[in-house]
Amino acid sequence: MMHTIDQERQKRRDDLLVKEKMEAVIPIIENGFVISLIIQNEYEDSGEQYRSLLNLEEDYGIIMALEWGNAREGAAMGNPVGSGVLAHKYYGKMSELVKVYFRAFVSGIMGNKMICVIPAVEPNLEYAARLQLIEKARSLVTSLKHAVGIDFKAGIGTVRPWEDMFDSYQEALNALRHGMRNVNHIDDLVVKDNREKQKQLMEQMVLKAVSMGMEHEARQEATVFAGWVFKNQASALEEEKLQLMEMLLLARRMVQDQGGAPVRDQELLSALLAAGDEETARQKFVAAMVELAQAVVIKNQEPDGIITRAQDYIRQNFRKDISLEEVARAVGISPYYFSKLFKEEAGMNFTEYLTGIRIETAKRLLSERELSIKQVCVDSGYANPNYFSRIFKKWVGITPTEFRDGVGEDH
Repeated sequence: MMHTIDQERQKRRDDLLVKEKMEAVIPIIENGFVISLIIQNEYEDSGEQYRSLLNLEEDYGIIMALEWGNAREGAAMGNPVGSGVLAHKYYGKMSELVKVYFRAFVSGIMGNKMICVIPAVEPNLEYAARLQLIEKARSLVTSLKHAVGIDFKAGIGTVRPWEDMFDSYQEALNALRHGMRNVNHIDDLVVKDNREKQKQLMEQMVLKAVSMGMEHEARQEATVFAGWVFKNQASALEEEKLQLMEMLLLARRMVQDQGGAPVRDQELLSALLAAGDEETARQKFVAAMVELAQAVVIKNQEPDGIITRAQDYIRQNFRKDISLEEVARAVGISPYYFSKLFKEEAGMNFTEYLTGIRIETAKRLLSERELSIKQVCVDSGYANPNYFSRIFKKWVGITPTEFRDGVGEDH
């Protein structure tokens, strides 16, 4: 009975640990999913995997962009930089409130914005459903203001299939920029979007140049984009710098997800935010984009470097309870990009590679008859002898005891 009780307690502890790990990982998955949707053409590479991880069965979605500031200045929010810093303290509470009102997937904080993806069953939103969506968003904005103590505003795009969510994202941003109310749906606005389409095209050109590691083109396209922002956006310098910073954050995430070498994240952002005039801001933005393109070049020059480092890390630490997330962190890339890259480069997934090392170690140790089966189990990276025996038999075809007794001489 004591043994049974201990097993039940251990199971509860293990279940709680799994739950805690999932609670820590889910926000990372959600953020990656949102980013894949709002960077054009990114979804087709990783979108289906994200949907599977999030148990997302719907074929459509809506982007809702939340923006905050200390006071409204027409359609724009005041003090976007200061309020953006403040919001980091309340991110957990803000994310929870969004999920009280909507079944939504939430990004991390991007400047003074947070992007929410709301799944939809139908390809079009009926009038009554649109009104209900807007009313829920109004209630959310009110709750956020009470919780954080600053003003909030929401922009909502139209329903789109997942591969076209970049368009819903741009619509949500247009609704934020042109709407005068706390909650603005793009269908309620008459937006002059020729200018916005120009901006979208330039954003795509910048991201393309950076993602391909073309330093000259990145410098050229970033210069054009920054010049357009300062010329065509009728807003204060702080708002213009915030638009450049949003673009920089998107480009930085794209490079990191591609496995690019670490860049001076905080230094680049700080230099842009500290710029006191448009020319300085332009120079800092262009320099940051060129450095991101250089990071891609460095990564491309060492195609096997990341996986080689990962394999070395696994071989050095396989006796511990290591996870894919831990190894991805050790080599400096996101877990989901690492998982995909590892399988492409190593020819097997992370779990198969780790198990293979452990089983080969066990086979070698079993030949040393002075070691007990239990000690071989521990030295091979397994805490539970029964689980070790099952895995060993699955891989080798016989039990560890049978292998030691010579049945496995040909294995």
